[in-house]
Amino acid sequence: MRSDYRHRGLFPLFAYEAARLAQKIGFKGAEASWILADNDALIAPMEAMGMKAYKRWRIYEKSL
Repeated sequence: MRSDYRHRGLFPLFAYEAARLAQKIGFKGAEASWILADNDALIAPMEAMGMKAYKRWRIYEKSL
C-alpha cells in the first residue's frame, strides 16, 4: 500500500461496508486471515465493530 494512503480511515470504512453488505445478504461470519497479533491498525477497527478474533498469528525468530 502506498504510504500516502495510510492512516486515512479507508480500512475501517471498507471493513464496515463489507460487513454491512455481507449481513444484508445473510452471511454469518467472515475470515480475515494472516493478521498478526501486533497489527493494531487492522485489529482496532474490527474490534470497534464488535468482531472477535478466533485465532492468533505470531512470528517467532531465533538465531541458528
